[in-house]
Amino acid sequence: MMRAWRYRERIDIDDLQEISLPKPTPKENEIVVRIRAAGLNHRDLAIAAGNYHVGVAAPLTPLSDGAGEIVAVGSAVRRFRVGEKVCPLYLPDWHTGVVRTGAVGRRLGGPTNGTMIELFCADADDFVNIPQHLSFEEAAALPVAWLTAFHTLTTIGKLQPGQKLAVQGTGGVSTAAIQLGNALGLQVISVTRKKERVALMQQCGAVATVLDRGDNNWPKDVMRLAGGGVDAVLTVAGGDHFGAALNALCLGGRILMVGYAGGTIAKFDVFDAIRHAATIHTAIAGHTESFKAMNALIDSRKIRPLIGRVFPVNEYRAAFAALAHETSPGKLILRI
Repeated sequence: MMRAWRYRERIDIDDLQEISLPKPTPKENEIVVRIRAAGLNHRDLAIAAGNYHVGVAAPLTPLSDGAGEIVAVGSAVRRFRVGEKVCPLYLPDWHTGVVRTGAVGRRLGGPTNGTMIELFCADADDFVNIPQHLSFEEAAALPVAWLTAFHTLTTIGKLQPGQKLAVQGTGGVSTAAIQLGNALGLQVISVTRKKERVALMQQCGAVATVLDRGDNNWPKDVMRLAGGGVDAVLTVAGGDHFGAALNALCLGGRILMVGYAGGTIAKFDVFDAIRHAATIHTAIAGHTESFKAMNALIDSRKIRPLIGRVFPVNEYRAAFAALAHETSPGKLILRI
């Protein structure tokens, strides 16, 4: 038998329980991975609160990020061997190209069973190898937060070396965008409400950090530092923060919308959008080819994702609370 954690009768953190399940045996095209670490994302909070944009239902094994080593392979599997370190794909049916309806039906952690489990069994095509210099905890940051940041900066935002990027926040996606943006040759300005995190964001690769004092005046500081505005703002906030992000842009700049921590209704002045000739993009993680390209960059530059805190799996309630209250910068991880 193996351990798993599951919403048994309803999607509610109070109904998330440890259960026992039979150990899986792989079919000919499947592999079994011993999950060593699983990452938390804001989508996990939204799902637990019944406030996610895709319908989910119990029974459900939560969490979308994970990393582990292969412990069994099916008879027809040739790409992988026992002992290799891999991550399961958050969107296993989206391999390349423009996102389409059929490519996003399966999403780990909701509506499809996720990574909060000891042994994860799926088709071999549903996994990618991970850079060997990463720990399991670091690798568990990759499938959602890091891939969302990478795909958004490169494929959606099409940002080029030398361009200027402002990044709001200091959570998993934000720190990934700072670290990856720096590796991609962007000039990154971080925006944070927490003065004590300024130095850390600069260690992650930001050339400067602007304090958001809650008055939405931070775009003036960004404009000053950028010499007239940035080419893109990556925002994890939405809500009332959206209009401020527009005012940090240069002419023809882009809003890269990757979250809604400040609310699902984004408010902005249309005239501001017109004055900046702005375009607005929303993100939905990334496809397999982006994952491989990101891993190549991480491997070549020996980048290590910023991990805020690692919790034993049975302390998942504390981990969820820490994510909700943003008590740590970087990615929050459960050790399975």
